[in-house]
Amino acid sequence: MARDEYYATKVPEVTLTFWIIKIAATTLGETGGDSVTMTLNWGYLAGTVLFLAALVVLVVAQIAAKGFNPLLYWATIIASTTFGTTMADFADRSLGIGYAGGSALLLLCLLSVLALWYWSLGSISVQTVSERRRSLAVTESHVRVAALLSAISRNNHYEGRDPAVIPDCFSSGFVADLLGWSVSDLSDALVELKRRGFIQAEGSALRLTDLPALERLVESDGP
Repeated sequence: MARDEYYATKVPEVTLTFWIIKIAATTLGETGGDSVTMTLNWGYLAGTVLFLAALVVLVVAQIAAKGFNPLLYWATIIASTTFGTTMADFADRSLGIGYAGGSALLLLCLLSVLALWYWSLGSISVQTVSERRRSLAVTESHVRVAALLSAISRNNHYEGRDPAVIPDCFSSGFVADLLGWSVSDLSDALVELKRRGFIQAEGSALRLTDLPALERLVESDGP
């Protein structure tokens, strides 16, 4: 699996145009929230529930997206502003806790999300997200390589050769093409398998140092 799939950005480049669109999207979101709750007279509770549902759906779609989708991204931004607007109005006019109370409630939601982020990745740095994706990419990659090495090992056994040795006739270019990867992707996966103690170089060949563990890795489809 190519690494580009994991590192494809899901957000636009932060330029002057970005900020102009961001301000317009925020204004549109606030106007949309007021239109539903006041102009259409749905009420603040109904408006808050409506836009919360829309926000949840769009956030899930944004997370599942493979890369940057402008319509999806800005729809999510607008949904967040409409939800924030109706929630603040609901807190002020329906719950009676005022805008200060509504702001405190939104701040609590934000801090909860940041706390969950820190708990899951050990940091609230955006870099930790890339590192987590890199980890997932390597995991899937080394399992696929392990499956190929295990298949070659079984074939060696059937043909009376040492099952623990992968001969040099399987060049890195050939294996990379077979997997549909670049040589760099294959090299990353092999380095990870070596780090875990599954393989080691032996001259121009490759030795499987722990074949049973390698096969268990393939069978469990995970580390």
